[in-house]
Amino acid sequence: SQPAMFRVAREDAVRQICEKLKQKIDEFLELENYDWLLVEPKGHASSYISDLIAFLQTTFQSFTNIPPEAAQIACKSACEHIANSLFAMLMNDEIKQISMGALNQLNLDLLQCELFAASEPVKGLQEDA
Repeated sequence: SQPAMFRVAREDAVRQICEKLKQKIDEFLELENYDWLLVEPKGHASSYISDLIAFLQTTFQSFTNIPPEAAQIACKSACEHIANSLFAMLMNDEIKQISMGALNQLNLDLLQCELFAASEPVKGLQEDA
C-alpha cells in the first residue's frame, strides 16, 4: 500500500542520514591525536571535539524541515556513535599506558559532548534518551 511505501522510504532516508552523519563524525575523530602520556590536560576540550560539536550544531539546526522524530533519531545515533568511538579509542590494544593527564583531557572532551547532548540539539530530544 502507499502509506507503507512512504514509511519505508522515510525509514530508508533516516537510515541514510544516520550513516552519512557517522561517516562525517569518523572524519572528525580521525583528527584525534591524543598524547596518552600527557602530563597536564589543556584545560579545554580538544579542537577536534570543538569542531565536531560546531559541525553537529550547524547540521541539526538545518534539520528544521525534516520530521522531528527523524531529527531525534539522527541526533541519538550521532551521540551514540561518538560515545562508542571514544570508548573504543580508549580501549585500543595499541595503547600500552595512559597518564592521568590524558584521562583528564578525555574527560574534558566527554564533558563537552555531554553539554552538547544536554542542550537539546534537536527539538523534543530528551537528555535521558
